[in-house]
Amino acid sequence: MVDYGQALKKPFTDLKKLIIGILLSMIPIVDSTLVTGFEIESSGLGKTKPSRKMPEWKHWKYLFMKGFGAAVVKLAYMLPAIILIGIGVIITAVDIVQMLQDAMTPDIIYTISNDEIAAQEFGQAFWAKNGLSIITTMLKISPIFIAGGILFLLAEFLSPIAVLNYLKKKRLGAAFEFGLVFRKSFTTKYILAVLTMVLVAIVLGSILVFIPWVGIPFLSFLIGVMGYSLIGQVYKETK
Repeated sequence: MVDYGQALKKPFTDLKKLIIGILLSMIPIVDSTLVTGFEIESSGLGKTKPSRKMPEWKHWKYLFMKGFGAAVVKLAYMLPAIILIGIGVIITAVDIVQMLQDAMTPDIIYTISNDEIAAQEFGQAFWAKNGLSIITTMLKISPIFIAGGILFLLAEFLSPIAVLNYLKKKRLGAAFEFGLVFRKSFTTKYILAVLTMVLVAIVLGSILVFIPWVGIPFLSFLIGVMGYSLIGQVYKETK
């Protein structure tokens, strides 16, 4: 049986480890590698007797490599969404650039480069003339953005199980055992766990987001430890 209370309390089982995690989460790259490695270790997968407490901040190279592997897995799962959304952005950008080329002459470029008011007036005139065409283009390719958004959400949904399969089996290829990943993901237990973490993130985020500097890293670390601890239990209880 999944113990929600245990997972949600885990970040608070050791104040020192919590503070270290928050501080490291404030450092770019470190937060997505070393800290992520620590968070997925909080799942307890691969251990004979998983602890109710957070793991130790030691074996830094191991944590870094595990976190780096998790980042690679997440990126790979996100790639289809990134490609689709990128195609949509490029199509829109090409159309806008073409409109700008048609509208701008050397004299206009010189004028707006040296006169802020003229630049604002040009922008307003450009939008008045081409705004409808830009909106029409975006509507035409909206299915690309919608499909990209759906793939993004699907990647966010599947990647935690993929990462934990990689952690348990100790090989990157395990993250792409799609049959297992889909089978463990589309279960009532996993869906409830994900919805719980979304709700927890919203509640905590509505408070922590207003704390300067520390709020977002604090939220990120809490959700990481809680989420992987909870999903780790689900992983073990589903076939």
